[in-house]
Amino acid sequence: MRKNRKDPHGILRVIGCEGQNFPDIETALSKLLDAKVRILISPHAEMGMDVDKPSDYALARKRLLQPEW
Repeated sequence: MRKNRKDPHGILRVIGCEGQNFPDIETALSKLLDAKVRILISPHAEMGMDVDKPSDYALARKRLLQPEW
């Protein structure tokens, strides 16, 4: 998975979702992770951030849980 982190098609291949639509990918990932997964399309993708270290996760969680966002 890490090898494909910059390749969306590679990630879809690894998780067995290549060629599927967003709802199908959400369903497959939700089952795989035993958690509700949602794909959100942002009109401001340039504001995205990588979450690949524990410190990144803590910041992302804090930002996502802030009600003013």
